[in-house]
Amino acid sequence: MANIDLLKEIMNNNLLASNELLRLRAKEVKLGSELDVMAVSDFSVGKMDLPQISENLPEDFKAKVPSEWVNEPGGETKRAGGQFEDGEFDAEE
Repeated sequence: MANIDLLKEIMNNNLLASNELLRLRAKEVKLGSELDVMAVSDFSVGKMDLPQISENLPEDFKAKVPSEWVNEPGGETKRAGGQFEDGEFDAEE
């Protein structure tokens, strides 16, 4: 929707595209520098007393996991129902 509003402003001569481009480039530089400042590793999570997942799994858990969900060492990422592990879908869909 913002793109439509921007185009309307440009068409109505209320905004020059060159001025908007300069504004957006300045904003990009500002946001990029803010991101660099924020990108700091936080190792404090490692100090928390969190349970290990493997401690809580029943003995026969691996036997219950369908083989199509398990990645073979050195193999490609398995997917189920056209959906990859990270939730992204195939390009055809």
